[in-house]
Amino acid sequence: VAHSEPVKGLSFSPDGQTLASGGEDSQIFLWDVQTRQRTILAGVLNSVYALAYSPDGRSLAAATGTAVTIWDMSDINENPVLLRGHSSDIYALAWSPDNQQIASGDGGRWIFIWDIDLNQRINSYREHKDLINALAWSRSGLLASASRNGELLIRNMNTGELVSEATFPNGNLEILSLSFNYEGNLLASAGGDRRIIVTDTDSMRVVAHLSGQYRSSVSVLDFIQLSGSNLLASGSYDNSLGLHHVAPIQPLSEVIQKLDGEILALQLEGNNRGLLGLKTNRRCEIYELADETATLLYQLTGDCFSLAISPDLRLVSLGDSNGRISLLDAQN
Repeated sequence: VAHSEPVKGLSFSPDGQTLASGGEDSQIFLWDVQTRQRTILAGVLNSVYALAYSPDGRSLAAATGTAVTIWDMSDINENPVLLRGHSSDIYALAWSPDNQQIASGDGGRWIFIWDIDLNQRINSYREHKDLINALAWSRSGLLASASRNGELLIRNMNTGELVSEATFPNGNLEILSLSFNYEGNLLASAGGDRRIIVTDTDSMRVVAHLSGQYRSSVSVLDFIQLSGSNLLASGSYDNSLGLHHVAPIQPLSEVIQKLDGEILALQLEGNNRGLLGLKTNRRCEIYELADETATLLYQLTGDCFSLAISPDLRLVSLGDSNGRISLLDAQN
């Protein structure tokens, strides 16, 4: 048994060698994926709601109640940095592409921007009218934020100015996921209205409106650039997976295959293959995606609360309601 309470956060390091897990038991474990040995991080003061490695893998951030806790991964025995200031629980984190800043969004509608070198808040925004559900920070310096009421805001972090007034691309239903393409000129948003909306961040015009193929909320998005074109993967609570080519704006394919279960994780790589994790009735299922087909690789009996896939598609981690963590080799 790893955690004594449900596992709420899982994050692989960028090199895929370490898995971080966090739970309601106010503990964070670092798992060596080769030896399966764990290290307990000290300094966790509250339940963990989100985990995020920095793009360079040198830092690990955790949303621990109302504080952002950051560890230097080169010396995890050092006391972590605590970034305090939120008065409501934090639900979303996003690192800047240069690893120098991190954004945090909370239930009180606040978004804080923290300077990692100074260990202090350098900006704060409270323009949303509901709690913050999702954050995404593009390579070009745009920070997108979405709230439970469906409101989307995009800010140019190079100038600090909003790109436009608030928009509601998905209506008044909550946005559950945000994803920028590689260049940062396209932003996909999806959520409770069962549509995927793609917005051009230069003109703030909707350039793609993908709907009619999902029966439930779209829960996960991931932009992948393939051969100079933008490939958008999407997953829904109705157990469907879709791939769409967003330049030109035409669907790449219909829903790949109807699967029984709730999509928990999706990881793709540029050659159009990947892994998909599903939660079904007291069972987790792992599928390999290739050539627009889905092949069942593994089934694990038990309640699944969280799931993560390593960037190299080799390892899959599952956290259950009893605090256990299973680490699977997807290649075998």
